[in-house]
Amino acid sequence: MIKPKRSFLQKKISVLTLSTFVLTACASTPALTQHEKQLNALNKLHKKADNKPVNHRMDYVLEQQQLVNQRLLQAEQARSKFDLKKALELYQEVLDIDAYNSVAQENIFKIKKFDQVKPLYDLSKDAYEKGNLSTAQIILKEVLQSAPDWQDAINLKFDIERELNRQILNPPLINEKLSKRVSLEFRNASVQAVIETLSQYSGINFILDKDTKLDQTTTIYAKETSVQEALDMIINTSGLGYKMLNANTFLIYQNTPEKKKNYEELITKSFYLGNVDSQKAQEVVNKLYEPKSMFFDEKLRLLIVRDNKQVIDSIEKLLEAYDLPMSEVILDIEVLEVNRDTLLGLGVDFPKQIGVSALNGLGEAGKYTINQIKDMTTNSLVLKVADPIATVNFKQTSNKTNLLANPRIRVKSREEASFLIGDKVPVITTTIGESSNFIAESVNYLDVGLKVEVKPEVNKDKQVKIAIKLEVSNIAKEIPTRNGLVYQIGTRNASTTLQLHDGETQMLAGLIRDDIKSSATHLPGFGKIPLLGRLFSNTTDSKNKSEIVLLITPRIVRPYAVPAPHVQEFISGTGNQVTTKPLRLDDHSNYSPYPQKMVNEVNEKSPNFENNEQFKQNSLESSNSNSNSNSNSNSNSNSNSNSNSNSNYVGGGSTAQFQLSGPNIITRGQEFTLALIQNTPSFRTMSFDLNHPNDWELTKVVNIVPTSQIEQEKNQKGTRLTFNNVAKHEGPMALLTFKVSDKAELKHEELIIENGQIKMNETQPFQKLSDRLIKDFDIKP
Repeated sequence: MIKPKRSFLQKKISVLTLSTFVLTACASTPALTQHEKQLNALNKLHKKADNKPVNHRMDYVLEQQQLVNQRLLQAEQARSKFDLKKALELYQEVLDIDAYNSVAQENIFKIKKFDQVKPLYDLSKDAYEKGNLSTAQIILKEVLQSAPDWQDAINLKFDIERELNRQILNPPLINEKLSKRVSLEFRNASVQAVIETLSQYSGINFILDKDTKLDQTTTIYAKETSVQEALDMIINTSGLGYKMLNANTFLIYQNTPEKKKNYEELITKSFYLGNVDSQKAQEVVNKLYEPKSMFFDEKLRLLIVRDNKQVIDSIEKLLEAYDLPMSEVILDIEVLEVNRDTLLGLGVDFPKQIGVSALNGLGEAGKYTINQIKDMTTNSLVLKVADPIATVNFKQTSNKTNLLANPRIRVKSREEASFLIGDKVPVITTTIGESSNFIAESVNYLDVGLKVEVKPEVNKDKQVKIAIKLEVSNIAKEIPTRNGLVYQIGTRNASTTLQLHDGETQMLAGLIRDDIKSSATHLPGFGKIPLLGRLFSNTTDSKNKSEIVLLITPRIVRPYAVPAPHVQEFISGTGNQVTTKPLRLDDHSNYSPYPQKMVNEVNEKSPNFENNEQFKQNSLESSNSNSNSNSNSNSNSNSNSNSNSNSNYVGGGSTAQFQLSGPNIITRGQEFTLALIQNTPSFRTMSFDLNHPNDWELTKVVNIVPTSQIEQEKNQKGTRLTFNNVAKHEGPMALLTFKVSDKAELKHEELIIENGQIKMNETQPFQKLSDRLIKDFDIKP
């Protein structure tokens, strides 16, 4: 079958259609990025390396390392500018090139952790700026557990500790009952009567150990002091001790070693030592504080101490001041060896030998017969001169050699460093056995050349003390022995100690060696003639002079670490008790030696919770229709709120408000922490459902506002939390740490607070909290 031929128009349309298809395909293919081009080229090189390892393996490794180093540098620059998104992209590109690069993996993990703890850091910083140092410290501790090398968090920790030390603050009051202001007047009253009075006015319960003696008397005149301060004063001055059982109950016991052993709680803490000498650290801790138990692991440099909280806190402050990084210095050393050689040869070099020989008839010298000797004539004698030419010498040579060594070495303070520029000369020692049956040879090496030893010590005033030893040696002579060669070593050495400023240059010179040698040959008789004798002599004069010059410049790269004043000096208790918290009265208290006619309670003003712009989440409000409060509270809600209501709790004029602060993006298989922010009056009990996915686990709850008890109960939707005996508070209440399963789906999730109820005191029923609080999350790999 014959196919019909296509016309020219049909061919043209086909070509245009094909061209259009090609252009459309090209247009739909996106242009490759620079990273993709480099990755494709690297993959091609990798394939070549697999096929021909000998030819291309090194090229592949060098190209891969260059691309990795380039991106790591760019990522570090982006991190320094807080461009974390760009840094994350660059670290991911590093993993595209080298999937097992530990630096990129570690920094990706840190950046993701940083994103998760950044809201907590902001919350801690806000609390610090508002003066709530205890809250800031608790939150920041959680931040540093996730990001221990975050410099901003470390700086904030330093500021908080400095401010705490300056104010010598007591921990936050456990219960608002302890913060009540009272004025007391007791003269020679029993301790029991005083404690009973405090219990009546504060509502605090006291439990007495069976051996407690309260019959001793005490005198106290206190005006406008808190219950906590009055209790501390009475307990400490009466030989008693107390232990807090919950926010409303104290156990009082006799302060004896046996009772302290029974009731005092001990803490075990691990201290990882950095630069301090481990043996000295143990000695100073044991000498100053004598902890009950102490153990040190040399391999991990881990010091484990078990004692009460006061001793542990004191040891921690001591190690903070003692375990400091070692100073380091770079030494710029220039060593110059200057050699000057001069040789002068002047005179006439005459023939040194003249010989006479006799020839026999055959013309052969040295063999004669008796008859030949008899027949010898003057023609038989031959005069022989070894070199008949007399040479006139006019020669003068000079050499000047500079040998320069310029090493730069980095040394820790009080550590030795040395370098050798020269040779190791072998010296063979032969040992013959007692029975002469065997001969053993051993080889030792002598250091010959330029050897410098330094030991710097950086002082706190930025001066560097340097101990220097300089030695210059050379092989002066080889001495042959029956079993080999030995060497005569010529040496020049010097040692000194310098005290230099940072960047100051010091010169050490004057190690001079001067060799002068003269030799002459004379024509016998004529060479000794004055003046004319120079015409019949040949003289040679040589001079060799060498000098060693050393220049040294210290440059401090890590200065002497001096801890902050609040770390150098801190309260450590009394002669009988170790503690970092002294017995103090705050500025509102006034103890007076004069009687005061008042025992009434001084009430504090209640903070205003209404229209607080800090809390922009929906409020969880009571919906009790039988409320007898005369004031109303307004709350703002955002788009996450499902309902709004304005109502009051019975007996209170404040609204319960909550907010969840934390990351919006979380990582599968990792932990993240949320801050539960509270704006509530004081209450007896409050509970609510914390609904979260089943593959999330609430692993830890950290109290910021101390409570007597936090109860956790799992339910079908998540966890139900119950808080007991919480004082009125505005700010962070607790830190909630969740663990996301490594099998969790990568999707949008919600955490919901709902079904809340609150009980203000023992006499009132539970009131319902009607609103819901929702926080959104995106789970990423």
